[in-house]
Order: sequence, then structure tokens, then C-alpha cells
Amino acid sequence: MSTDRRVGVWLIGAAGSVSICSIAGVEAMRAGLIGRTGMVSELAELRGLGLIEPESLVFGGHEIRRCDLVAEAEEFAQANGVLTPEILEAAKPALERASANLRPGLTLNCGEGLRRVAPPSERDRLPLLEIVESLKQDLAEFRTRNALDAVIVVNLASAERAFEMPREYAYLETFLGM
Repeated sequence: MSTDRRVGVWLIGAAGSVSICSIAGVEAMRAGLIGRTGMVSELAELRGLGLIEPESLVFGGHEIRRCDLVAEAEEFAQANGVLTPEILEAAKPALERASANLRPGLTLNCGEGLRRVAPPSERDRLPLLEIVESLKQDLAEFRTRNALDAVIVVNLASAERAFEMPREYAYLETFLGM
């Protein structure tokens, strides 16, 4: 695997349990607290592909709640014990760095469940093209600020029932005119 590239992982739903466990897991591997058992990238068939070492990943993301990832990880650990005190300690610096890389997420078109957790943000009130530009800006700033070679986006946001897409979204011309 390759350690000469730095890759950003932009997590949509960055304070959720899967996101927290992803960050903590990478840091636990880095600290030697857990092994790589179960990682497909460790298979002999994939070793020569130049895949990124998990330790080369830098985390950030969008989150609809104002929160601190260290506090979220501690709460998650207390609730289920998946993250041990040793893993929490090892992950704390990376969770702090990732917290600094958080940006407000969107609640646009979310259901009532998420509306109870987080009210609409300033970004939610922008025209769609401005929303898209602001999201692109968040990703570009993350890449620049962390001197990243690439950024991948992983959607780990809460699942809600599908919504009916407004008719105007079906036509590019109408969408671009919004």
C-alpha cells in the first residue's frame, strides 16, 4: 500500500456512529491497538495495487449538528462499549483535527426526524446553485488546508424516507435557472 499520498475523506454525517468508528479505527490501527483483520485491502490479490494506507487519510465533513467529535465518540463509547478507553485516547487528536474540519451540513428536503435534531441552516435558504458552490468551496478548502492529493466523499448521513422530487428538478434548464 501507498503512504506517499494524503487523501481526504469528507464524511457526510461526520458525527454519526459509523463516521466516528471510522476515524477511531484508523487511529487505533496507527497506534497498534487493533489489527487489520477483515480489511479487503490486506488481501494478497490487492496488495500490489498501490492503495492508500488508512493511516494516510485525513478526515473532515459536513454535519447538521454543532458538535465536537471527541464528545460524540465518548458518548458513543459509553452507550455501547465498542470504543475502548485506549482507542478513545489514541483517536482523540484525530477527532479534534476532524472537528476542526467540520462544516455545516444541509437539512434541505430532510424529514421531520432530522428537523427536530437540527433546524435549517443559513445554507439551506440559498438558491440551489449557491448551495452547490458552497459545498464545492468546503471541499476545495479542506483539500488546500490539509495539503491533500485527493478528496473522496462518503455519504453516511441518516436515512429517511424518499421524497418526491419536484418536477422542475427533472429538467436541467429549469434546475440551472433556479
